[in-house]
Amino acid sequence: MRQDKTVVVPPLYLETNETETKQRARRLSKQLITVEELHDCCVSLEPYTIRKKVREGIIPAYRIGGKRYLIDPDEAIKSIKKNPY
Repeated sequence: MRQDKTVVVPPLYLETNETETKQRARRLSKQLITVEELHDCCVSLEPYTIRKKVREGIIPAYRIGGKRYLIDPDEAIKSIKKNPY
């Protein structure tokens, strides 16, 4: 039996429409997303800050050239929860 993964987002990073955010994050959790998509669906961090956390090794990501990264939303949220600042 397959169970759906649920994404737990800390209150600090919740967007205004919590239900829509969780649904979108759950749908996107099965694929890698860009920094901008992570910003739009899951966290309230600015794209620059997300890239900075990737460069610092806080958020795991795949570099696909220049400033572009692909990120697993579940892993990113776990990492942000561990290191909120």
